[in-house]
Amino acid sequence: MKPLFTLLIIIATGCAAHSAVLIGPFDYSSSSQFTNNFYVTHLPTTTPASTLGVTSGQLVNVSNAGSDATSWVYDTNPDGTPTNTNFNNFTVSTTFSIGTTNGSFGFYFYNGGDRTNSLQAMISLNSSANDLIRFWTGSNMNTSTAGTNVSATSLSTAFTINTLYVATVEVETLSPGNVQATLTISDPNLVIPDFSASYTFTGVVATGGEIGFRSYTVNGTNRFDNLVVYAIPEPSTTLLLTGALTALVISRRRRARN
Repeated sequence: MKPLFTLLIIIATGCAAHSAVLIGPFDYSSSSQFTNNFYVTHLPTTTPASTLGVTSGQLVNVSNAGSDATSWVYDTNPDGTPTNTNFNNFTVSTTFSIGTTNGSFGFYFYNGGDRTNSLQAMISLNSSANDLIRFWTGSNMNTSTAGTNVSATSLSTAFTINTLYVATVEVETLSPGNVQATLTISDPNLVIPDFSASYTFTGVVATGGEIGFRSYTVNGTNRFDNLVVYAIPEPSTTLLLTGALTALVISRRRRARN
């Protein structure tokens, strides 16, 4: 087990008194962490085909598709039938890097078990404009269709490709039919400031759903690590979790330099 990941587990255990750990923590130290807990709902088949799997302790998506994306969903019985469909009021945190400009990474949620109609929060890197935090309705996990863009917030400073950041999305039902999502992107090295954007979805029929992910890159590689999902935590829990993930990313970068 990775030493600093042990620290994350200790912190997660300490936080459990304040908010339940719903998924993970997963550090992808073994491929079974992915194959036993996730189902790939869409993988582009453009020749040469895209791939998604665990490599060197990270979940790695190598995409060769020019206009398609890879999607996967948390599913403890990964056979194509939705199993874990009641997630609501949660926080997801993971480290990620995007391998090309015009690449993106998104979180699916509140689909009521219908993988063709998810809500989504996304970070998009643009080569010709500002990077964006975007929110979508009607996202299809089975075809990786992004859906209908309902909100886009421009970021004042560009992200760097092939650099690990921390993405945290908090999703909460404010009242029946109204779901608020807040996506925050943090830089462990403090080169750029944290960015955050929120959107309140209205008229939402589902009271919960699956937790899924969407990776898009054109002839590049996106990487993911250190995934954990909590029930909506107290503020102190959020700070502890963000600090632990930041330490993990800094440690990985130091080992890479050496």
